[in-house]
Amino acid sequence: MLALALEDVGPEKVFSHVGEEPEGDPYHSIATLEEGKKGEPSNPMINAGAIAVTSLVKAADGEERFARIRDYMRTLADNPRIDYNHSMFEAEEKDLNRALFYYMRNHGVVEGSEEDKLVPYFKQTSLEMDCMDLARIAAVFANGGCAPGSDTRLISAQTVRIVLTLMFTTGMYQGSGKFSVEVGIPSKSGVSGAIMAVVPGRMGFGLIGPALDGCGNSIAGVRVLRKVVERWNLRVFG
Repeated sequence: MLALALEDVGPEKVFSHVGEEPEGDPYHSIATLEEGKKGEPSNPMINAGAIAVTSLVKAADGEERFARIRDYMRTLADNPRIDYNHSMFEAEEKDLNRALFYYMRNHGVVEGSEEDKLVPYFKQTSLEMDCMDLARIAAVFANGGCAPGSDTRLISAQTVRIVLTLMFTTGMYQGSGKFSVEVGIPSKSGVSGAIMAVVPGRMGFGLIGPALDGCGNSIAGVRVLRKVVERWNLRVFG
């Protein structure tokens, strides 16, 4: 969603609503919003930042916003069947994210209604795909924004650079620094246990292991990535 928002409104607009710094706080922390610039998330990779970024995706209303998000994922993964899991959407605990949304709206970081801006975020977090889909998305970033095996550009080079930089510095929540030292490739974790990882110019990875560590990152996924990058010397600063 960071990539889509950057393509829609540009970096200046995006980073007037969300920061670019790793704060080392939990992904769902509301305390981070009370520190520094009031109401502004520290980076796009935590819940509050993701909510703010999703709200910037251009659309007339919430239904169109989610449709654009879903179609963007389908295009990047080259899978027209990707959609959100309705049971997951209904079952998700929404109150904390509502609190984040309303706190940011109170400070002018986001605007509009919950239906138009927050519900698309809930559906986005319920998008369902497999590891191959996730790896294909990662491969687009690894290929500089072009579809793997072709010159068809799906994401601008500038957007790829920004997203990969923020994945490297903030993509693994408060474990990002340790992960960057020990694994050393741009990666983004989800509390589903999924990890999307990118070796620029080489390959993309999609992994899932539901058991999480204290930061919300997949225990098995991190171990697998560590072994793979060591075996083939894939670290960005290798």
